[in-house]
Amino acid sequence: MEKEIFFCENNVSKGLEEIIEKLEEKYKDLDVYIESCQGQCSICSEKYFVVIDSEVIEAETPEELYETIMDIRNNN
Repeated sequence: MEKEIFFCENNVSKGLEEIIEKLEEKYKDLDVYIESCQGQCSICSEKYFVVIDSEVIEAETPEELYETIMDIRNNN
């Protein structure tokens, strides 16, 4: 199943660049978008997050976010 993943550029600049690169390398069919804002400013200021198919996924670290994305991807 293809997935669309949306990152907030402000959240990416806090250290998610490597995560995005790993996702793009591993999953060629994945559509990754970096947008100016996802409207999740309270989350963005304190945690790492991504929006996958309209669902907000939060994590304390970039690595935790990557693992959660991998779990979601592998379960679909």
